[in-house]
Amino acid sequence: MENQIVSLKLTSDWVVKWNHFYEINTNEFIDESFPCQMDLIEDIVYFINQSRNRMLDLGWYPEGNPKGKYRLVLIEMDEEEDKQIENWNNPLITFTSRDNIEIKNKVNEILNKVSEGLL
Repeated sequence: MENQIVSLKLTSDWVVKWNHFYEINTNEFIDESFPCQMDLIEDIVYFINQSRNRMLDLGWYPEGNPKGKYRLVLIEMDEEEDKQIENWNNPLITFTSRDNIEIKNKVNEILNKVSEGLL
């Protein structure tokens, strides 16, 4: 059986660059026998909101590791490369959790707040 993509509340101002965020019970990820280990990678979600100048990135760190966790970051976009690197090093929001539902709720909260101009 194939895993289902997590249902997120995206508005039309968000562009999906990639979305590999699956309905996975990460509480069961205790060793390398976990069947969904290959879905827990650094590049899970990458969304851009051009009108609000924001990027939302979600990954599992360390990738494929049972001791890892999701890391969600909201970045201010900048056309200047040096400034963009600095922004990645100093995100507007960083949130970590092992819990799929907690991350889903936080992603939806951030998507909504950015769309409303609150972040």
